[in-house]
Amino acid sequence: GRGEERLIPLLTDAAKRLESADADFLVMPCNSLHAFIEDIRGAVKIPVLSIVEETTKFLRKEGITKVGIISTSITLDKKLYENLFATNGIEQVKPDELQQAKLGSIIHNLVSNKYTNEDKEELAGIIGSFETRGIRHVILACTDLQLLEPQGRGIKIFDTMKILSNATVQEILS
Repeated sequence: GRGEERLIPLLTDAAKRLESADADFLVMPCNSLHAFIEDIRGAVKIPVLSIVEETTKFLRKEGITKVGIISTSITLDKKLYENLFATNGIEQVKPDELQQAKLGSIIHNLVSNKYTNEDKEELAGIIGSFETRGIRHVILACTDLQLLEPQGRGIKIFDTMKILSNATVQEILS
């Protein structure tokens, strides 16, 4: 989360190159990088689908007004979902500080390809803790977490990557 602004020229240049290659629209399958989506949108004339916007639309369509969020600390700190959720009547519930630190470690293990069954169990425990707080729905707002195939007993888990991929297919078909 430090010095991330140096990514902006890389992301906008990549977007421009894809537009020059006649892409009809762009998709960025990373939640944390959505901190720069407006920079990317400003650099191109083609549409840029947002995993955050598509997830918000999906939750509204499903009538979900309160959701737990499992994500990187950057996604939480930048309030990528929180702000859009608030304007759409959706309450975001975050893990506690210790759980968020554990999530950071789990995500690091995933991107380093060093994850273990212990990581999977830890993630399941964090998801399960939402149920004790009265939360019935959780979003995986980190596209790496799907690798652990998380499950919750009484909780419905929504993968933002799957939501975005469905929106992408709809955009292609339209």
